[in-house]
Amino acid sequence: MKKAVLLLFIIFISCKGHQPERKNPFSHLPKNEQQNIISDFSNLFSFEEENALSHKIADYESTTTNQIVVITIDSIVPNHLSIQEYATEIGNYWRVGQYKKDNGLIIAICKPQKQVAIATGYGTEKTLTDSICQDIIDTSMLPFFKKENYYQGINNALDSIIKKWN
Repeated sequence: MKKAVLLLFIIFISCKGHQPERKNPFSHLPKNEQQNIISDFSNLFSFEEENALSHKIADYESTTTNQIVVITIDSIVPNHLSIQEYATEIGNYWRVGQYKKDNGLIIAICKPQKQVAIATGYGTEKTLTDSICQDIIDTSMLPFFKKENYYQGINNALDSIIKKWN
């Protein structure tokens, strides 16, 4: 009996040691270990502009618990993702929004590919629908992006988002 138990134990341990490694589905995305509100990987904002946007977003979050993150990138990896899918993956990976409320929103900009998206959590999309987000992009952001004034475009978008989200 002891030999059978020992044999089962050895088989169990040897099987457990040969488990395949699980690949991280978010390994292609940048990390945000410091939980930055603005992740300007494309250097579109000056220090002062990034600071002003961060303060505006942090003040809004402190009064509402709604979370907003802005990310700028030079390319979308993997290339088969749209900017919208990329922004959604960033939101999931960085856990933007509170768990039970799902009240997060991500603004993603890829300047070289001339793409921008606003991705919302399930709780957020009840108020900020896809058509509202597209309208914000078209009217608040793109006119300024075309003039290379990314700060003003994001600042205007934040004002519109905050007004409509409240």
